[in-house]
Amino acid sequence: MKKRFTAILLCAFILFGCTACSDGGNVAEVKAFDRETATQKPDGEAVAQNSRFTLSFDKDTCGVILTENATGNKWGTSPPDTGEVKLDEWGDPVTRHPQVDSVLFVEYVSAETGNTDSVISKTGAVKEGRIVCKNKEKGIRIEYYFDSTGFMIPVDYTLRGDGLLMTINPADIEESENVITSVSLAPFFCAAENDAENSYLMVPSGSGTLIYPKSVSQQGTNYSAQVYGEDASIEKWDMPSSEKSVRMPVYGAKTGDTAIFAVIESGAESAEINVTSGSKALGYSSVYTSFIIRGYTNNIADLMPGERVKNVIYSDYMIDTPLSVGFYPLMGDSADYSGMAKFYKTYLENQEGLQKDNVESPLNINIIGGATVSKSFLGIPYKSLFAATDTKEAQEIIEKLMGDGITPSVRLTGFGTDGISTDTLAGGFKISSKLGGTKGVNTLLDYCKDNGVNAYLDFDIIRFKSGAAGFSTMFDSALCASRKIAYIYDFDIATRGRDEDTRARLLARDKLVECGDTLLKKTSSVNAEGYSLNTLSSISYSDYSDRASASTYSKSGMAEDVKKIMTAFTDGNKKIAVSDANIYAALKASLITETPTSSSAEDIFDTDIPFYQMVFKGIVPIATESVNLAADAKNQVLKAVEGGCGLTYTVIANYDKSLLDIRTKDFYNSLFDDVYPQIKSNAEELKDYYEKISGAEIVKHTVVSDSLRSTSFDNGITVYVNFGDKTEQTPFGAVEPQGFVIGGVESAQE
Repeated sequence: MKKRFTAILLCAFILFGCTACSDGGNVAEVKAFDRETATQKPDGEAVAQNSRFTLSFDKDTCGVILTENATGNKWGTSPPDTGEVKLDEWGDPVTRHPQVDSVLFVEYVSAETGNTDSVISKTGAVKEGRIVCKNKEKGIRIEYYFDSTGFMIPVDYTLRGDGLLMTINPADIEESENVITSVSLAPFFCAAENDAENSYLMVPSGSGTLIYPKSVSQQGTNYSAQVYGEDASIEKWDMPSSEKSVRMPVYGAKTGDTAIFAVIESGAESAEINVTSGSKALGYSSVYTSFIIRGYTNNIADLMPGERVKNVIYSDYMIDTPLSVGFYPLMGDSADYSGMAKFYKTYLENQEGLQKDNVESPLNINIIGGATVSKSFLGIPYKSLFAATDTKEAQEIIEKLMGDGITPSVRLTGFGTDGISTDTLAGGFKISSKLGGTKGVNTLLDYCKDNGVNAYLDFDIIRFKSGAAGFSTMFDSALCASRKIAYIYDFDIATRGRDEDTRARLLARDKLVECGDTLLKKTSSVNAEGYSLNTLSSISYSDYSDRASASTYSKSGMAEDVKKIMTAFTDGNKKIAVSDANIYAALKASLITETPTSSSAEDIFDTDIPFYQMVFKGIVPIATESVNLAADAKNQVLKAVEGGCGLTYTVIANYDKSLLDIRTKDFYNSLFDDVYPQIKSNAEELKDYYEKISGAEIVKHTVVSDSLRSTSFDNGITVYVNFGDKTEQTPFGAVEPQGFVIGGVESAQE
């Protein structure tokens, strides 16, 4: 979590930027720290009440307690203290750790040292500072004054009919000489006591995962990941340890027969999901949100010849988006991750307009058009587009599948002027003549339409090396927090270092919506009923080009930008396919491919769950990651069965050894003639299963054992999947290793 400066000059630059005039003459608005206001706390405990809950002020922690009126069940910014004396392994009384009783963890840049430091509210505000409480409608505002560090952070607590909303408005934060970089909100609201039975944390890494709160060590283990993936504008030199991102702004904790589910309702782009687990010193394991209120990037500083130091540079301003998390208690049969998925699905329907699409997509083919490869003539190197699949060959692939009675959905990737290579923005907004041109792709798309095949033409409107259609590299590139051009790279799988040849720019955020509109206009001669927006749906990033506004800092506004673009397509009666999609893109999609089927496999995680699939199955058509590109194809098929997903395959018609230089796995084991038998076999094996669960939603998922999982659908169908190497027994009979068994057919037919 901590990022250290080693050059005070960099810190001085940041502090100057926070208080001085920008290039355009505008001044960053930062409220001065008030050192005069006196402590003020409520006279009584209860601050708000409705028919279900009572919200009370916690005088010990200066947080809040949420009590269910009917049962007396309690949740709060700190786990309820029963007063029971606990002993350590030596028989001595255990003192409750001040972190557990803290509403806020704050990281800041120290003006004195130039380093990042941290403070918690229990010591920094409750014991050594001031607490000012103000009544508000349906709740309370509590202002936390950290006197020793010179800043104040206000938190609004608003009681709802089904839970509690906590909000921080950065515009109301007060600072002095120290600069706040991130704020963790209610770090122990979603917590479970270590070693408690029937308890776990739910973390939305990839498809989703569970962490059991077992004691590990005094310090425990930690996990942190940015919501919607790591900010692509942050300069990186090494491949991230994980390729699975957090795609949903949610998390939760189950403790016995109750659970608490959290939704980051505002400012999710600027949030991180953090976990601390198994710490004997804390006594609790928890999952929580941190908001990055000042975006950052890494930087290499040349201090002197031969000496280079890696530093972190923070943005000038705080973001201005309100930051809020909703906490929702779940009881009884709903107090588990299945109940969390059900709640979130309903939340998305009510708040985001998620609508049910009865069309399923059991088979999905991603056809790669081409790639820019290195060639040579008389020893002179040059770049050329290799046609891996032209439009005629793509039609032949589809015809062969149709001849077997298989109707796939088709994504046409890399059919622009540069193929899948990130060269010209949006592939020049046209189809490469080498791959068939506009005439060829129209013939292909007309064939698909006539035969009931949903086809989606993919374009990358985020990454580019050269401009097109009026977009230029000089004026339309995003900037990172250091005010340098933000570059994105592919990474070498073997060395994990970045490949300089793949370096591409990120399109300026204020040009994104315009680029989407341009794509629609420039491809109006193409008979496309569907578009694929692969990178737009999975990449999120900041842009620090505007020195007078923080509207795109720390990834702010990314979701709204993407929604505007996708709405323009749907308003034009275009269907949209997305890939490994963040929730804001998935909500607008007609098809979600490359759905994550596992977590990032961190050591802290105990078992993966298909939480992503539980939200979308039966609502929006979903499909797995490419089966033929997976390290274990059979396991990928079983994951599809477990989550009710269709299968995805990435294919090409032609292969050339020059494709070995392409830093992507798209050309690994993707030759259609080689993959075709696998496609046909799996389609035939799963045909009956897909028919049985067509249009059905997942109502329950259970981790039966280390190797056995069960998934139940709302039409009465249940499937047991055995990922192990031994036969397992189920209510529907034995299930072989690496196999599955379907039951509940009779009840479904009734």
